Amino acid sequence: MGKQKGLSVLLILSLSLNCAFIGVWAYHYLYVRPLMLENLREPAPARRLMGVQDRRLERLKLTADQRRRIGAEQRKLARQVEAVRGRAWAARESFFVLLASPAPDPNALREAQAQVGSEQQEMRRLVFEHLLRIRQVLDQQQRRELRRLLRSPGGRHGRQMRRGRRAPPEDVPGGPEASTELAPRSI
Repeated sequence: MGKQKGLSVLLILSLSLNCAFIGVWAYHYLYVRPLMLENLREPAPARRLMGVQDRRLERLKLTADQRRRIGAEQRKLARQVEAVRGRAWAARESFFVLLASPAPDPNALREAQAQVGSEQQEMRRLVFEHLLRIRQVLDQQQRRELRRLLRSPGGRHGRQMRRGRRAPPEDVPGGPEASTELAPRSI
């Protein structure tokens, strides 16, 4: 009788764990995944694509003409990024479908991963080109301030500073634009 009771408890525990797994999977597949897909399809706000939010752009003290030109550039970038992001999402999904298959072809996985990397590289290129166009709109002082904003802890390069790397000095020969490399790590 004790052995049968132990098997009954084990069966109930096994069924409970299976039900919990199915519940978590269903929650992810039916609720979380559609939300993620919807967020991927919505265009990213243009003000964040440059890496500097609107409130931080105010520090540049832009003229009305500069605001108009930068706004046009940001809208252009938003359209371009939306197209690339859709392709990147599709490439990423196909990679994960291949990865989840029972016997994935290593060459197909490499090609899918290369496609994902290609789309990510295209996104980086678009943002880089955008920054170059924005830079042409700004005067020398605004360029220095933009550089400082991008490198500040709230900007993309702030993560490097939190990892122990120091930003290059502001006053280097040839101006701040002359130095783009990071200073050596201090030990």
